[in-house]
Amino acid sequence: MACLNHLCRTLLLLIISSAPALAAVPKAQWIAPPSDVPCPVNTFTYLRRVVHLADLKGDLTMHMAADSNAHLWINGHIVRRKVTRFFEPTIATETIDPRLWLHVGDNTLVLLHHSWGPIVTFQRDGCLHAGVYIASSWVVSDQKWRVHRAEEFAPNPKQIIGLPADKGAHRIRFAQFVQGASMPGLSLFTALYDDSKWSQAIEVEDGPWPAQPLPTGTPGQREQQVKPVLLLAQGRSIEHHIAENEPVKIEKSILNAVMKPLGQQAIATPQTITVSGNAGETRYLTLDFGRPVHGYPFFTGSATHATPVIDFAYGELSVSPLTGEPLVRTSGWLNPEAIVGEGYMDRYTSIAGVQHVELPDERTARWWTLHLFFPTKGTFQITDLGFVSSQYPVDIKGSFRASDPRIAQIVQLSLEHAIVSMSDTYVDTPGREDGQWLEDARLRAELAAQWFGDTKLRQLFLRLVAESQRPDGTFHPFPPSNYPIVSNADWVAEWVGALYDDYLWTGETTRINAYWPQVEAYWQHVLASVTPTGLWVEDKVFADIRIGVHPTAGQSSGIVTAQLIDRLALSIKMANAAGRTEKAAEWQAIHDRMTSAFQRDHLIGSSAGLPLHVDDVAEPGNLKATRGYSQAAQVMAIDANLLQPSDAKADLEYAFTDPLGSPPAGVDRWNNPTYVFRSLDALSSVGLSDRAVRHLLDRFSPYLPGDPNNLSPKVLQGAFGGPLPEYWISRKDLGLPPGTPVPTQPIDATGSHGWNAVALVWLHKRLLGVSIEVPGGSELMIQPDAAGLTHIEGTTMTPKGPVTIAWTPAMPLLTITLPEQVRAHILLPQALAAIAREGHLRAPSSCKREGDASYICTGSKLVFAAKFMKAEHQAM
Repeated sequence: MACLNHLCRTLLLLIISSAPALAAVPKAQWIAPPSDVPCPVNTFTYLRRVVHLADLKGDLTMHMAADSNAHLWINGHIVRRKVTRFFEPTIATETIDPRLWLHVGDNTLVLLHHSWGPIVTFQRDGCLHAGVYIASSWVVSDQKWRVHRAEEFAPNPKQIIGLPADKGAHRIRFAQFVQGASMPGLSLFTALYDDSKWSQAIEVEDGPWPAQPLPTGTPGQREQQVKPVLLLAQGRSIEHHIAENEPVKIEKSILNAVMKPLGQQAIATPQTITVSGNAGETRYLTLDFGRPVHGYPFFTGSATHATPVIDFAYGELSVSPLTGEPLVRTSGWLNPEAIVGEGYMDRYTSIAGVQHVELPDERTARWWTLHLFFPTKGTFQITDLGFVSSQYPVDIKGSFRASDPRIAQIVQLSLEHAIVSMSDTYVDTPGREDGQWLEDARLRAELAAQWFGDTKLRQLFLRLVAESQRPDGTFHPFPPSNYPIVSNADWVAEWVGALYDDYLWTGETTRINAYWPQVEAYWQHVLASVTPTGLWVEDKVFADIRIGVHPTAGQSSGIVTAQLIDRLALSIKMANAAGRTEKAAEWQAIHDRMTSAFQRDHLIGSSAGLPLHVDDVAEPGNLKATRGYSQAAQVMAIDANLLQPSDAKADLEYAFTDPLGSPPAGVDRWNNPTYVFRSLDALSSVGLSDRAVRHLLDRFSPYLPGDPNNLSPKVLQGAFGGPLPEYWISRKDLGLPPGTPVPTQPIDATGSHGWNAVALVWLHKRLLGVSIEVPGGSELMIQPDAAGLTHIEGTTMTPKGPVTIAWTPAMPLLTITLPEQVRAHILLPQALAAIAREGHLRAPSSCKREGDASYICTGSKLVFAAKFMKAEHQAM
C-alpha cells in the first residue's frame, strides 16, 4: 500500500521532531542474501559480521530494520527477537543501545533473518523484497556482511489459513520444522567461527524502503521467560506418527489422538520431567501456563538411547464459544486448530545428549502439548521449558480495589488480557491474527495511558493508521496489512477519537497538524453520505457485530450515526485547537444538521410501555422497515449526548433491567466487546452506576475462577480464570441447547482479546471519577462514585502524574492525592455533599468551595470528612 506523498513528508517531520538526532555515521545500505527470489517464503538466513572496536566511546546507538523480521545477537547475547510492524515504504528502525553487550576488541554480530514471502497477512503489507538495515557509528549494513541459509529449518511454504479455510482468513503463521542435528553451535556467535564459505551479502538498490529509515519512536519488546505452572496431564498418546513434514497431517493426527494418562496428573510443574517410551510409542505432556502467554517456545533436554521427534501443539480456550464443545480436556487432549487454523503446530527432531531449542516464530498458548515419538526405546529428560514472553514493555502503575472481591478478579483477568495483547501495537488475538483493529484501539490506548502511563504506542497506532489511508479517504481496518478489505466509517471514527485523546493528554497540536489531511479526507468521504435532510445513509457499517438490525442500501444506522456525530464533535474541537476555524464552522453546521436529523428520524417516541428510544435502523417513508431496539444503540446515543437526561435514564432503566442489566424481551443484548465500556459508561452517566457494577459482574462471572457460573472444570480454570470470549453473547444468554451453534460467536474460536479488558477504563473514569478537564492535564475533573460498593480506592495515571482516590461512603471519608501543580475540580459524592450543605464538612484548606458539592483544589493530599470524625479516621 503506497504512502501518500504529503503523509510521508509530514510523518518524517513528526518523527524527526520527536526522535533523538542520529549521529553522523557511515552510509548504511539495505542488504539481502543473494537469491533469484526477492522475497522467499518462510525462509531463514543467518547474516554475520565481526567488528573490532578500539574503545567504547561516543554514541554507539544502533538503528535496525528488517523485512520481514529478524533476531539480533551481539557477542552471543540476544538483543532483539522482532521488529515493529510496518508498511514497507515507511518502515522504521528499532533503536538499540548495545553498550551492555559490547567490549573492546572483536565483537560478533549475528542476525537470523526471516523472510515471510509475498503473502497475504494481517500484520504487514506483504513483501516486495526481503532485506536488513543497520546504521550506527561503528557498524552498518553493507556488503561486508556474510550470509548463509539457516539449515536447521526444513522448508515449509504452507502458510496457515484460518478457519474456515475456504474463506481465506490468512494468518501470518507457518509451522516450523527444526532439525536438531543441523543447529549451529555456540561458536557461530564468536569471532572464532569460520564463515569463509558463506556468501557475501548483496546491496538492494531498488528496494521498497526509505534509504535511511527513521526510528519507530517506541521501545523494543520486553522479553522474559515464563514457565508453565501446572503439568495438567502426561501419558501415552495413541496416534499415527506422520514422518514427513506435513503440518496439516501432523496436526490432524494430534487432533484425533486418544490420550491415555499415566503417572501423576494435575501437579505443579516439576523441575525435571522424565519421559520414557518404547519403540514406536508416542508419549505426551500437557502443560498449563495459567494465563495466555505470547512469545517464543523453548525447552532444554537430554536424550538417552533414542532421539524422539517432538511435536508441539497449542491451545488457548477450554471451551468453544460457538458450539460449547471442549477444546481442552483434563486428560491433556487439546484441539490444535482452535487458535489459528489447520496445521498450527511445530516440530523439533532431537539429537543425542543435551540440547536447547527456541523457536524463532511467535506462538500463543494457555495450554501446550508436547508429543514425543520414540523411534527406538529410550528416555528424554526435560530440565527446562516455557515461553520467552515478548510484549510491549509496560509497568502496572494504575490500580483499582473495591469491597467486592470479584472486582479484583476482573481487574486481574483484564490486565492479563491487556498486557498479552500489547505486542508492537494493540493487537487482536496475539498468535492468531495479530491485527491492529481500529474498533478497540482507542479504548486500549486509554487503558494503556491510565493503567501503564504509556502513550507512545498510541502515537505509533495513529501513524500506522494514517499510512493506510487510500486516495478516496477510506482506511484499512487493521493496518498495516495487505489483506483485501476496507474499513467501515464507524471503526475509523475511533482513530479520530484516539487523535483527540492524544491532544487531550499532551495539550499539543503536533499530531493534529501532521494527520490533518487524513482527518479531512476521512470526513469528506463520510459526510458525502449525509442527505440534504441531514440523515447519514450508509449500509457499510460494523455497528454491534452479529447482533441487532443492520442497515441495507438506502438505510441509516442509529448506532453508527450517533458515533459519527460524537466523533465529528471531537474533530471540530481539534480544528479549533489547530486554528482551522473555517473548517470547524463548516463541520459544525453539518454536525447540527445531523443531530436534528437523528432526533427526527432515529428516535422512537414512548408508547405501549416502551420509553423513548433509539432505533438500530431508520428509513424515513418506509413504514415496513424493521427499526430494531438494541442496548448498543441506546448507549452510543447517550455517549454522544443525543438524548435528554430524563429520557436517557428511562431508556436505560428499561433496556438494562434491574438488577443485572439484562435486556427485556424485544431488546437485543450488546455483543461487541467495546460495548462493555460503552454500556457501563452510559449507565453511570444517568446515575445507574450500581446497576453498572452488577452488569459487569454478571457479564464476567462465567470466566472468573471459582464462580458458580464458570462451568469449566476447576483444574482448567486456574488462578485467573478466563480466557475471555471474543464476543459476549453466549449460549446461556440466548437459551440455546447444547451443541447448537451460537450465531453471535465467530466460527473460529479465539482467546486473549485485549478489547475485553476495556472495563478497566470505566473503573478509572467513572468510579475513581478522574478525567482531564484542560488539554495537557494541568486541570482535572474528579467525581468519585462508589456505585453501591462499600469502599473503592485506586490510582489512575494522568499527564502530570498519578492521582489516587479512596472513598468510603459509610464513614464518610474521601481522600485524594494529586500531582504537583495540578488544579482539580472536585464534585463531592452525595453523602459528602449532604454534609457540606449542613455545614459539617471538613475540607482541605487548599480547596475553594464553588457550590454545595463543588470545590477547586490544589495540594498533594486532600481529605474530605465530617467534622465530628476522629482524627485517626481522617488519616486513613
